[in-house]
Amino acid sequence: MARQSRHIQSRTDSLAVFEELSCNVDCFSSALENDSGAAGSSCYSEMCLLTGLQPGGSLIGTDMVDIISNRVQEAYGSFRLPGMFGTTQTVEAGGFSTYAMLKRFGEQKKRKRQIDKENDRKLREESLYHMKNSPTPHIMLDNKPMPGMACRFCSPAESQPQLDEVDRRKNAIDILRVTSHAGRRTNSSPTDWGVWCPHLAQAARVKKYDYPQVAGAVLGEERVQQALETAAKESVDEKRLELQDAGQSEDSFDEDAYYNESMLKHEKRAHRVLIGMRSKLSDMVLRITSWVLYKLLPCFLSGVAAHPGQVDMIKRAIAKNPDAPLIFLPLHRSHLDYIMVSFILLNHDIRCPLVAGGDNLRIPVFGNILRYDGAFFIKRKIDPLTGKKDHVYRSILHTYLQKVLTAGHNVEFFIEGGRTRTGKPCMPKSGILSVIVDAFNDKSISDALLVPVSINYEKLVDGNFVREQLGQKKVPESFSSAASAIMKVLKARYGLMRIDFNEPFSLSELVKSLRSVIVDAFNDKSISDALLVPVSINYEKLVDGNFVREQLGQKKVPESFSSAASAIMKVLKARYGLMRIDFNEPFSLSELVKSLRKSETAGSYAPENRRLQHKPSSSSLFGTDVVQEEQELRTLVDNIARHVVYDCAKATSVMTTNALAFLLPNRFRDGAPLAILTEALEELRSYLNTTSRDLGFTGASEDIVKYAVDLLGPGLVTKEKRAGQPFFKPVTLVPNVIELAYYSNSLVPHFALDSIVITVASLLKRQAEQRLRDQQKSTDDVSIGRQELFNTCLEFCDLLMYEFILSKPCQSLETLLQDCYHRLCIMELVSQPEVEYTEEQHRARRLAANLELDELHDDSYSDDDYFGDDNLAEQEDENRVFLPAEKHCDRIVLQSVLAPFTNTYAAVASSLRQLLGGNSMTEGEFIKQCIKEITSRVESGQCKYGESISTDTVRNCLKVLEKRSAIEIVNNNGVRLVSLAPACDSPAEVQLIIQGMEKFVPI
Repeated sequence: MARQSRHIQSRTDSLAVFEELSCNVDCFSSALENDSGAAGSSCYSEMCLLTGLQPGGSLIGTDMVDIISNRVQEAYGSFRLPGMFGTTQTVEAGGFSTYAMLKRFGEQKKRKRQIDKENDRKLREESLYHMKNSPTPHIMLDNKPMPGMACRFCSPAESQPQLDEVDRRKNAIDILRVTSHAGRRTNSSPTDWGVWCPHLAQAARVKKYDYPQVAGAVLGEERVQQALETAAKESVDEKRLELQDAGQSEDSFDEDAYYNESMLKHEKRAHRVLIGMRSKLSDMVLRITSWVLYKLLPCFLSGVAAHPGQVDMIKRAIAKNPDAPLIFLPLHRSHLDYIMVSFILLNHDIRCPLVAGGDNLRIPVFGNILRYDGAFFIKRKIDPLTGKKDHVYRSILHTYLQKVLTAGHNVEFFIEGGRTRTGKPCMPKSGILSVIVDAFNDKSISDALLVPVSINYEKLVDGNFVREQLGQKKVPESFSSAASAIMKVLKARYGLMRIDFNEPFSLSELVKSLRSVIVDAFNDKSISDALLVPVSINYEKLVDGNFVREQLGQKKVPESFSSAASAIMKVLKARYGLMRIDFNEPFSLSELVKSLRKSETAGSYAPENRRLQHKPSSSSLFGTDVVQEEQELRTLVDNIARHVVYDCAKATSVMTTNALAFLLPNRFRDGAPLAILTEALEELRSYLNTTSRDLGFTGASEDIVKYAVDLLGPGLVTKEKRAGQPFFKPVTLVPNVIELAYYSNSLVPHFALDSIVITVASLLKRQAEQRLRDQQKSTDDVSIGRQELFNTCLEFCDLLMYEFILSKPCQSLETLLQDCYHRLCIMELVSQPEVEYTEEQHRARRLAANLELDELHDDSYSDDDYFGDDNLAEQEDENRVFLPAEKHCDRIVLQSVLAPFTNTYAAVASSLRQLLGGNSMTEGEFIKQCIKEITSRVESGQCKYGESISTDTVRNCLKVLEKRSAIEIVNNNGVRLVSLAPACDSPAEVQLIIQGMEKFVPI
């Protein structure tokens, strides 16, 4: 039937052609008879085309009609049509076959179409030519700052970024699939073995470096010998005290013999310590490890992304400063971090570093592999639990590191000390950094290049830290646990790993920018000396009035032109008695420094007797007492460490799981459909791009949501169908929500300042509304004072000093808060009235600023007299802050960012009641009581944030309370005891502490 239909259609088409031909003949005849000019000419041309005749001939009209008629009769007379089943049907009417004519007709049509197509092409080309007569517009590419660039204030030598604009716009590459040394070499045969074994070729062809061993030169150094003598003398003193306590006579005690015996014992221990600590970095083992990683990493990672421009930037820094060692400072998330930095550097022909690792990793087989890959092992706590200093260990560690640096080795250590348990950056541990700074100060090295490194994972390879956050004891590493973990990892999917190398910056430049300008100029011989001239000034009666208001706790009146003018007029009309100025004797800065360094009272400046602005953690790998530096040096090291952590946190790429985990608990805690989540992710990506935060993913937001949900798994995010649409909901049960919070916390520091401002603004608004209700006034259009907002924000920031590093040491936190406030105004989360002045008002205000002071005729002069009540009201309006009602939901989202931390702090403050009456508890027991209190609040619904159950947050809160002298933590024979400070050991004082914490908990 199909064939029959085709034949019928073919026959119908053919007849239609002949009918059209007949019509044209009739048209042509009519045109000739009527001599219609243009119409005749048109038909004539068309008929010539159809019949194959050349136009312009001398044929007369009648002959043409005869010819056309004959052709038509020919066609009708012998035209063969295909039959229904493959046969043919002939139309018998006499004449010859017209098949050749039809073929010519088809070819003529085809040629006409080709001509038309060529004419169209020429027309388009001509139009394009005319369009290009004007210059091509220059497209400006986005030139936003790239994360990871060095601080221009702290590194003035790096005022020009080492990563140019072209390199910045390169995409990150998967280093597991890009092997620069694999494949066919230049001028090699097509059968080059690198084509068939790319990973083996990559490992064999990387650049070879010599890694000298320095352990043999450590024990003979003067620092180590002095430490051995000090330890031996302490042993003798302890033995003498032991005999006295036992009531035995000291006459029989041979002090010299015991000293020699102690000296021998400490020398043997020093040798054991050095053997256990040293690295055995081997080029061959590095190559083997690289080949193994190329084979194993793709089994559980979808890729290892790194920016090629960042690696080239490190190479340029090395070429610019070849004698300076590289100090890699990564944030620590996983045990995989130990080898990944070396893996990337090795395969890009950069010298691999020696990596500081905890002695908990010194396990059979795996510990030796790490040692030959560059790890050197150090104790997590240098001193014994009793608090006694281990002089021998400290001197060996210090000397070994200095020998490593002077031998030309690069060094890598984790600035946080250990892995983060919460997902956000930890406070820095500056022990190793202090050794590097000391090596620079004593000219052991001329300079060092600090390279902050940010590492992030879509899914953490190490599992989770829920047990430790719940207060349970950490399971120690062992060979069996390590082997079991490796097998489990190889069978799972962990998504993408991202490594970002920040811009290297010079240690010497950073030290110069952070240290005192005058003292530094003296130390580096820029000035030979300086004369310090103390000046004493005193008044019989203070010209500035008094400070009674501030002593009574009232707000300080800010300085202004009007207040200054008023004060001057008051001063001119009053009597203040005598003023005395005394210039003390000038003294030499060089002599002062020498005397302080040689003074017998130098012990009073020892690190243990000084209080830092940021108290160093007692849980660091070694603490900051490795070098007996002065207060200035310790503050310097602490500032550098905080600067590095801040830079690393800002440069850490946001992974898919981070973005989704941040949205779900903070914005969609009760779940959301796919469409809503996709829209929210688009908004988040747009905001992060505008704030120069790097995203570790691309693609459609809907696909990213699905991918991240699958990667996190049903234990953290559930999937279901509601109204035919996919619906995703976070698992908010403990302990699942604690693991989900780990991925969310990577973004929390980025929104911390926004959350602080919004939380404080909401707090002040509630307080203002309560005051109005107490006065039985309307609470409509409630506003808060802008200066009060900033002051309370600073108080909140001080409370969170051990949770977040909110600013770099070279930045002003007040300035950052103001910038944050203006950004929130642009987002319309807060607002302030805009006072518009007329031209006359502007003129009046300018004239008022230039009024003659003699017009102020009495002592009762005030701002009200000067500006007038209306102007003061306008100024007051400018300093008011409003919270638009339509943005209430967005403010709730920002408040929830820090809500888990404030809930934890409030629970810890409430737990202080158990210490009333002089009661004390061990630190571990008190932390368990705090965790129990938080858990009780979560279970009862008083706190809806299960992620508030966090041992790390409890410890940070205890540090704040200790710094504020609310509690005391003492070491009693190796046991840390927590108790209330005497001034706070009362129910009223504890209640004040609780209120100070609870007021920042959002309602």
